[in-house]
Amino acid sequence: MSAAHPTPHLDPAAETPRVQVIQRSTSIMTHLGRRTDQNWSVETETATQCSVYVRGPGFATLHLSFERPGARGSLTVRGVHPAGSGAPDGTRGPVVTVAAGRTDRFIARQVHTLLLPEYLEELQAARPYLENPQHERAARRELAYDIAGICGGEVYYTHDRYHVDFRAGSEQGRFHVLSSSQTQLEMISANPDVVCEIAALLARGGRR
Repeated sequence: MSAAHPTPHLDPAAETPRVQVIQRSTSIMTHLGRRTDQNWSVETETATQCSVYVRGPGFATLHLSFERPGARGSLTVRGVHPAGSGAPDGTRGPVVTVAAGRTDRFIARQVHTLLLPEYLEELQAARPYLENPQHERAARRELAYDIAGICGGEVYYTHDRYHVDFRAGSEQGRFHVLSSSQTQLEMISANPDVVCEIAALLARGGRR
C-alpha cells in the first residue's frame, strides 16, 4: 500500500490561490493513491493560481485545473498525453469534470473510475515511443514549438532544456519545458487572471 502524501505545512495567513491549489490537489491525490495503491505526487513547481500537474506511476501525468480558487466552480482533471507518445496530432487525453465543492474522496473516486482506465491503457500503448530517450528530446522540442505557436513566443535551447519566451502587451513570461508532458510558467504580471487565462488557453490547445 502506498504511503499517504502529507498535506504541505503552510502558514494559513499565506494561503494564496496557488497555495490552495497545492493543498487541495495534494489531498485529492492522497485519496487517489489509497484507491490505486500507487504514488501520485503533486509537482508544486508547476502550480499556478488555478492549476497544477501531478506525476503518477510510469509516464502518467494528470493536469488539475480549477475554475476558481477554493471549493467554488468546477475542477477538471485531464490525463496528459506526453508529446511523442504516438497519439495523433490534436488528441486530448481523457478528462473528467466535477464540482469543486464535492469531497476530495469523491473526486478521487471519479478520477479512478472514469478517467484512469482509459488513460492508463493509452499510456501502455505509447510505451515503446516514450522509452526511447532520443524520442523524448524530440518530443520536448515539439512541445516547445507548439507552445510558441500558441502564445507567439520564441524557442531557446540551453543546458539540455527548451524554453519559450513570450510577450503580450505589458505581460511577459517564460515557459520551461520540463519534460514531454510538463511545463513550468514564469510570468511577470500585475493581473493574476492573465496567468489563469494563458493556462486555460494552453489546456484547450490554443482554441479560444
